Amino acid sequence: MENEERTIQILAETIDRLNKTIESQNRLIEDLKNRLETIQNEYSPSIMTVGVLIEKLNNTKTRSGKVRFEALSKHIMPYLTNQLYDEYDFNDAIPTFKEVPSVEKPVNRDMIDDMINVIKSKRKISESSQKAYLLMLKRILSESKEMSKYINDYIISLNVKSPSNISLTDEEIELFWNVEPFNVTEKIVKKLFLIQCYTAMRYSDIFRLKDSMMEGNVISYISKKTGKNVEVPVPSKIIEMIKEVRSFDKYNIESSLKTTMNEVLPTLGCRAGINKQVFVRRANVLMKGPKYQFIKTHTGRRTAITRWANMGIPEGELKSMAGHSDIRTTNRYITASVSNKTKNILTDGNIGECASYTE
Repeated sequence: MENEERTIQILAETIDRLNKTIESQNRLIEDLKNRLETIQNEYSPSIMTVGVLIEKLNNTKTRSGKVRFEALSKHIMPYLTNQLYDEYDFNDAIPTFKEVPSVEKPVNRDMIDDMINVIKSKRKISESSQKAYLLMLKRILSESKEMSKYINDYIISLNVKSPSNISLTDEEIELFWNVEPFNVTEKIVKKLFLIQCYTAMRYSDIFRLKDSMMEGNVISYISKKTGKNVEVPVPSKIIEMIKEVRSFDKYNIESSLKTTMNEVLPTLGCRAGINKQVFVRRANVLMKGPKYQFIKTHTGRRTAITRWANMGIPEGELKSMAGHSDIRTTNRYITASVSNKTKNILTDGNIGECASYTE
């Protein structure tokens, strides 16, 4: 009898200890759950809804950012807001969508696929432009690591190579100075391009200049695109040229430039004799041809920034004169070329002691 009572007591004590252990483990598990939830709330990305995405597309802090995001918004906003697309905006038919967005829905992979299909199916959007738009979308969705990575994987699959562009050398600028325009449009285009080659100004900023912004040989203005204060020293003949261009009818000039600028510049370049054979990558396609074929509205701006870099102007001043916030943006405008000094060093122009060498 005593043995049975002792056994019962031992079992009861064992059960009690086990219950206490289980309670302790349950408290530990609950504590760990609470800590995990706290960490997830603090560090895990919040869910990006369609409504938040639309708000982010419509609200940007910088002027340059606003211009870029407005372009992206133009393409994908009808999809996000369930508006109809016009068929003529697409290469073929309007893409078939997997998902019907609504403001409260989280952005998911099907929606990303739909937005990608809209962007890649639009007329006149090259793979390099697709990449630029998708990088913007990735930036907006950066709070969601999963969606951001999903977009990034598609960007990598595009295998887009960086575009290459041209700028004019001092000798080629001189040739452009000497070319004779055949009509008023060519005259205006020539002057605007030369102004750009020395100031790096966008055409919209040239027409906005006032006399008060030109003091001596220094132009001071606020960039219409970026909102940055810009100060550029220029030759006096460029100041006079700016005043002459401003005397023309601004609106007639701007409306004609939209359709003729890229046609007139190669024509002037051809007559000027800017015909060195060059390789240029456009829309992910490598092309070869005489240099004048690739002179476009932005070539003058690239020419000015490249000239300044070759002159050894410090990076801080170079960035400021270009109207940029980041020197990395400015560096993308600089086109590398072999200077006459380098050619002289590396060729027969400067053989030095090697001149006496014979086999």
